[in-house]
Amino acid sequence: MNWLLPSMVAGLCGPFILAFVFIYLCIIYKENHLKMWAASWFIYCIRLPITLIFILNNQENAFILLDSIASLSSGLLLMLGTLSFIGNKNVSRIWLYFFCLGIIWSVVWGILKLPFFWIAFPVFYFLGILHIFVGIKVLRARNYKGLGRQITGWSFIIWGIHKSQYVVIRELDFIKPWAYLFSAILALMLTAGILILYIQRVLDNLIKSEKKYRTLILNIPDTVWTSDVDGKIVFVSQPVKKIYNYSHDEISKIQKMSRFDFVHPDDIYHVKQTWKKLFSLNIEYDIEYRIINKDNNIVWIRDRAIRTYNKNGYVFADGILTDISEKRRDEERLRQYERIVSSSQDLMALVDKNCVFQVANDAYHIAWGKNANELLGSCFSDLTEQSVFNKTVRKKFDRCLSGETVHFQSYIDFPAHKKRYMDIAYYPLVEDNQSISGVVINQRDITQIKKLEIYLNNESKIKAISSLAGGIAHRFNNALFCITGNIELLERYQSNSKKLCNNSKFNDMKLSAEQMTNLTNQLLAYSRGGKYNTEKLNLSCFIEDNFSINLNTADNSIQIILDLQKDICYIEADANQIKMVLYQIINNSIESFENSGSVLIKTRKVIPAATLIQCNPELESGVYANLTVQDDGKGMEDEIISRMFDPFFSTKDYGRGLGMASVYGIVKNHSGCIVVESRAEKGTKVEIYLPAIPN
Repeated sequence: MNWLLPSMVAGLCGPFILAFVFIYLCIIYKENHLKMWAASWFIYCIRLPITLIFILNNQENAFILLDSIASLSSGLLLMLGTLSFIGNKNVSRIWLYFFCLGIIWSVVWGILKLPFFWIAFPVFYFLGILHIFVGIKVLRARNYKGLGRQITGWSFIIWGIHKSQYVVIRELDFIKPWAYLFSAILALMLTAGILILYIQRVLDNLIKSEKKYRTLILNIPDTVWTSDVDGKIVFVSQPVKKIYNYSHDEISKIQKMSRFDFVHPDDIYHVKQTWKKLFSLNIEYDIEYRIINKDNNIVWIRDRAIRTYNKNGYVFADGILTDISEKRRDEERLRQYERIVSSSQDLMALVDKNCVFQVANDAYHIAWGKNANELLGSCFSDLTEQSVFNKTVRKKFDRCLSGETVHFQSYIDFPAHKKRYMDIAYYPLVEDNQSISGVVINQRDITQIKKLEIYLNNESKIKAISSLAGGIAHRFNNALFCITGNIELLERYQSNSKKLCNNSKFNDMKLSAEQMTNLTNQLLAYSRGGKYNTEKLNLSCFIEDNFSINLNTADNSIQIILDLQKDICYIEADANQIKMVLYQIINNSIESFENSGSVLIKTRKVIPAATLIQCNPELESGVYANLTVQDDGKGMEDEIISRMFDPFFSTKDYGRGLGMASVYGIVKNHSGCIVVESRAEKGTKVEIYLPAIPN
């Protein structure tokens, strides 16, 4: 036994070192082949001391059994790790079958206490073939070249031959020590070859990674750069030419400059402060700013960087520059579109397929009296009655969602603007994939246009009727002149005749003539037959002096309120006709009450708004006397308002329909205009504008 201890100790030193190296690499890199190598050498290492213990305690059979199992396990793991490393991951199952068979062989014949030769020979012969197979695989591996492959492959082959002869060599006492030493040397050579292959692979991967990195850097459209703490440019990629407009030969000039040399003066302070925070506080450096390129053009860029260290411990910043000038221009155009939509007086909104508001402009929010939090996310049906929505709006939405542009006009009662006549269009929102995701709503207020249209229609109609009324009135006047003249002559000649004065038929004839005269005067007033006796009038004083004409018609339940401006401008008008106008309008207001109420009579010196002049072309810009009569009676429907100035139109059973027609004719004859606003159950407001006398 003198040879055993020193030879085994010598053979054990190398594998222990190798096991330590592979275990360390396994912990660092955690690769599967490293794990298999580490396990293989660990089993190989613990096999020798445990075997030595069994031999010293004269347990020969236990030594043989343990040595066989450990050798099989270590060899199999070494083979699997090496094949995995060289890329041959599909290992034939026959090796696993032989491995299991070898363990069963060792256990069975160990229990039967057969001689060492019969137990160990099949096992070590299998290990020899296994090592030779792996060696051949390594030598034929195309992805590895050089000394490492040769050392590893031939070491496996020689070690396989050595292992296959292990049982024979063990019986020769003078060769045993040299056999263990030779086995240790082969293990060292094998591991050295594997380490050389591993290092070669790591270097190849690094070269490939660096090549890929450089290829990536050179081909990405963004500019990659490296700078030191002071901003000096250490490295910059080729795309910088597009941003700074330097040629290929001038790129080296940039690397001798500071990155702050290109920053726009208005942005330099912010850039430097953010740069300092990157190195002092390691705060993310992600900033957008302007630079001035070689041609003195301003370029918007986005600059991102992280703090890094080189191999010597110096601090640097690695980052990416992106030209965002086009993006900035697109954003500015988008902001302009947003400002256009936001400042538009049209009501614009976007709803999805469920009629839920997604976005709306300011005009839409103001018209409906809702802010963004209240409107967005709510349903379109929340703005109107559900029955109205289902009956009219829903059908139009469905048509629009099917791809049709829906256009119509309608009155809408807004909380902020009250009742307005709107030109409404629903446009389908078509996505890039040609699907319709919602409806774009555009509502334009055309109330003034509608009023002007109604006005022009009325003017045409009234002009025709007034011509007819004027012709009839003049013929009536001619006939009445004869009748009333003869009645006056008859009264003059028969002034002392009590029989004539008390004659009821004569009185009826006289009363009928007076009624026909009044009717003719109204027709003449409607037909704009002339201002008979004009004079300068102060409208406020005139109303105050002649207000008593309405006191007889007003009962105690109706309150008449006067709000008369004292220093109002003078007008040129016929007092009797203005008195008729006052009487008719105030009387209509009083008759609109079912029980009690109030009538406001107000005068003001005004300059008509541009919208009023647009709707009433006969008005000119300048100063006007404004008369307003406003009541809180039952009001009128739109249909009645559109016909209230038509001659012979009346809502009363006993009316002739010439009262408001006469008012209209008188006001027009005085170069003024009359405006009526009324809502059912909300009262009526009548405004009359009469031109002031210059100076």
